[in-house]
Amino acid sequence: MQLIPQLFSAHAGFRRAFAPSRLTLGFILPLEAYPYGHTPTMRDHVETTRFADDLGFAALWARDVPTYDPSFGDVGQIFDPFTYLAFLASNTKRI
Repeated sequence: MQLIPQLFSAHAGFRRAFAPSRLTLGFILPLEAYPYGHTPTMRDHVETTRFADDLGFAALWARDVPTYDPSFGDVGQIFDPFTYLAFLASNTKRI
């Protein structure tokens, strides 16, 4: 079980999000349209993530369901979550 932490121990983002003996917080990106619409606008996410970074959040989280589920009522995320998170992280200093 210790193999994964050893593999990523040199990665600054991993060390920040999984700091030993520290509580770290991540920020989940909002779904602005829910529950009133199907597709989130994703408006102001760059500014929101910069603000979360300035406040000291260690990570960003996004929904990873890029499909529409009629029984739930939203598409969750309209872009590939990894590409979108990489784009948002590139606009921060520490996340």
